[in-house]
Amino acid sequence: MKDQNIYAIELENITKTFGSVVANKNINLNVKQGEILALLGENGSGKTTLMNMISGIYKPDSGSVKVNGVPVSINSPEDSKKYGIGMVHQHFKLVDVFSAADNIWMGTEGTGLLLKKDRYERISEISNKFGFDFNPRKIVANMSVSEKQTLEILRVLYYGAKII
Repeated sequence: MKDQNIYAIELENITKTFGSVVANKNINLNVKQGEILALLGENGSGKTTLMNMISGIYKPDSGSVKVNGVPVSINSPEDSKKYGIGMVHQHFKLVDVFSAADNIWMGTEGTGLLLKKDRYERISEISNKFGFDFNPRKIVANMSVSEKQTLEILRVLYYGAKII
């Protein structure tokens, strides 16, 4: 059983500036295991900047991050993936002419042009585990907005994200 006092992610005094513009100042946030949290605010209030720091797109100017109680340094999207953090972006990062599976699989180390059958099966297993009715062979251009959102979520789950 997991320690109830350990958070999935903890942010302490996170600050990010862009020149003279302060995007985030001394942000503190603790998210429990299994907790669903929404960040709400006006355009320009720093929500995306904060998420981009957690996902490794930006690096905080100051402050600290812990994942499962352990201090971490997130300097790249690869770092965030290593710590089990996945980012589902507001704007889709999909290639329309590729299948759902190809979009999940592309960009990984050692990949070729063909998607192996076991990867289709793995995508289907994850889809079923989380209650999605999803066809990994469907071409993105033929998907509805909700299917594209599901694909973005399945992509981070495929790579083992525990914090999304």
